[in-house]
Amino acid sequence: MQKTFDSATQALSTVLDLTLVYLVAIDIADPSQPLTIISSHGPLNPAPELDPGLHLQALRAPEGGLIYQSSSGETSFTSGLLVPVLELKTVGYVLAGFSLDKRLFTDRDMSSCTQFARLQEQWVARIGKE
Repeated sequence: MQKTFDSATQALSTVLDLTLVYLVAIDIADPSQPLTIISSHGPLNPAPELDPGLHLQALRAPEGGLIYQSSSGETSFTSGLLVPVLELKTVGYVLAGFSLDKRLFTDRDMSSCTQFARLQEQWVARIGKE
């Protein structure tokens, strides 16, 4: 399964020209807990600070995800896409991709990210059963 997740994050990075793409699990019962990175492609050293609240917001967004734009220089990643993959009883899964450059993502970019998330849903469901 790990190869499947790794291939998907790498492919999404290539398709949308993103610097960092990852799949994370979030503890829905206690979203203040650190996120668990399931798979990633791109620089994680130094590890970016992953905001559980932002990922929970993406998981529950009625629009089917979020487009992120940093309003300050507090992070090296200035633009991103976050889309829900699956929400189980106590765990939610989010696929996210970020760029170092300020970008205006299109509906097509969001659609591509959503398609990758849907492809991961069946594999993520297997994690939830383990």
